[in-house]
Amino acid sequence: MFMIEPNFLPPQIKLKLQKQSSADFKTRAFVSHGAPVWPRLSLGFPSALRLRLAAGERVFLGLIFLALIIVGMFVLPAADAAYRVYKLYPFVGSLKSDFANNDFGNVESDAAEAYHHLLRLNKDTAALARLDFVPGAGPRLEGLNHSVTGLQKAFKVFLPSFAVLGQIDGRVHDIPASERRQIIQNLADHSAELKSASDHLQKGSLPLAPHRIRQAAAVVSETASLAEDLPAILGVGQDARYLIIFANNLEIRPAGGFVGSYAILTMRDGEIADFSVRNSYELPGAFNLNLGPAAPAVVQRYLGIKGFPFRDSNWHPDYPASAATLLEAYRREGGEYGHEIKGVVTVTTEVLKEIMAMTGPVAVGDVFFNQENVIHELEKEVEISFLQKGLPWLRRKDIVGDLAVVLRQRVENFDFDQNSALLEKFGELADRRHIVFNFENPNLQRVAAARGWHGQMPAYAGDTLMVVDANLGAFKSEPAMTKNYAYHVTQQNGKLAGELTLDYAHRGQLNPLVTNYRTYLRVYVPAGSKLLSAAGAQNNVEVDSEFGRTVFGTLLTVPIAEARQITFRYELPPTVSAEPNYSLQILKQIGAYPVNLHLVFDFANVNKEIEDTLDTNKIISFD
Repeated sequence: MFMIEPNFLPPQIKLKLQKQSSADFKTRAFVSHGAPVWPRLSLGFPSALRLRLAAGERVFLGLIFLALIIVGMFVLPAADAAYRVYKLYPFVGSLKSDFANNDFGNVESDAAEAYHHLLRLNKDTAALARLDFVPGAGPRLEGLNHSVTGLQKAFKVFLPSFAVLGQIDGRVHDIPASERRQIIQNLADHSAELKSASDHLQKGSLPLAPHRIRQAAAVVSETASLAEDLPAILGVGQDARYLIIFANNLEIRPAGGFVGSYAILTMRDGEIADFSVRNSYELPGAFNLNLGPAAPAVVQRYLGIKGFPFRDSNWHPDYPASAATLLEAYRREGGEYGHEIKGVVTVTTEVLKEIMAMTGPVAVGDVFFNQENVIHELEKEVEISFLQKGLPWLRRKDIVGDLAVVLRQRVENFDFDQNSALLEKFGELADRRHIVFNFENPNLQRVAAARGWHGQMPAYAGDTLMVVDANLGAFKSEPAMTKNYAYHVTQQNGKLAGELTLDYAHRGQLNPLVTNYRTYLRVYVPAGSKLLSAAGAQNNVEVDSEFGRTVFGTLLTVPIAEARQITFRYELPPTVSAEPNYSLQILKQIGAYPVNLHLVFDFANVNKEIEDTLDTNKIISFD
């Protein structure tokens, strides 16, 4: 039999090896005192001892081999991953700083360096993800790999845009139209890659990631959902126009406030090309009160009109419904670009105040505006001072457009941090339902809906409540009102019953802008609820159905310096029960000021009393 006979062995040992059977022959390498010995022979040792040594050395070598595998497969990737995260994390801050300083050359280089680290980190986390069999740690490591893969894929798509920015010398506002088109089109062309990146991020362990990484992932997910549609949304190739409704919530209406003014926002090649503020009364059909479909019976009864004019057509507390009627009325009355409108956005006076908080005081002609007085001064100018200045009635709202021009100039000079703060403030205002969106593009509308900014009255399986006021001829009285809502839920004869008490107090003083408060009050409750009584109602209570809910409606008048209270008692339907889990959805009216809430729940095993403020939509549940 062929055997290995190392040439350096003495002849006597070679002869001994040739006589030894192959079953007894062992050639092993091992380490002794740090020096390899080849081979270690079993000459002269008893067979049992030789077998024990052989088995022991095999185990020892196996452990060393296993350790090397673990080091190579897991320890080294883990160490490198930690190093890559250490190197990568500061780049997120660096990119923010680069944008803040308009240093777009550094944006390109920092993004490229970050992408290099992401590539390495992706390989490391892929290696660590093989530990998916480890309880607890396995799923987290796999999720980490998905997160890193998503970020790496997204960065790869964004790199060409960063390269374009790297050629810019100036501010973001100074980016030429050709470069903006190139950036937008690049994102659209790689929408599939962004979708893949977003899918990985959705599978990732983002709750464990640093805040900056979670922010970046949110941007990727939203960009991915819109990428393919960005050229149309941002006006690449054809202008994109949006109808901006200025809802004056001093004169509250169901979807924000009276529509005395509006604007057309035109996007072209990714920037605002025009923002024109107009007077609602200047629409060609504004004074044809019979134009269009018949107004709701309540509107006809209390406003004395038959048609449904643009300025009054946000009658529905469900914003998609009001946005549709607003756009229909705008087109009916001959509004410019009526059939090019791609979305309707409503903003209230709170938005103007927050913008002025950031721009600081401004002067328009002889009028000085600041955050505290801007709404009052505007109302005075358009309702009173225009007469003193000899302005025609239709020109009285020109000052609104003049103020918008000044504020736009201020905002366009904001630096990166100011723009970031402004966007954050807009998000807060949308959360508080002072900005609501309705877009033609379904993907853009889904983004708004995901954040709760679409203003829809969502279906709800449990108890639900929404109080809606519609100012009908009470002028600008809303800020003078103090409102308290008290809701008490009890169980009677095995059924739940609700008692809603609304307290309205008028703190204003009579003047040309403020009069007695007159509202058509509607209360939206679960479908199938039965009205038992309405104590304090000054008129008959009308019971109707709308948006999957039962509605109680009545006119409520509150004279200046007086208070009124009305209490609705009703039986909740069988679909709302104490068992297994009761929950209450409370919706805030678009544009409404915060309201004091007093909630009492006394049924089954629940005995809770809650003091709260209705400043956004809320859900209260008991497990």
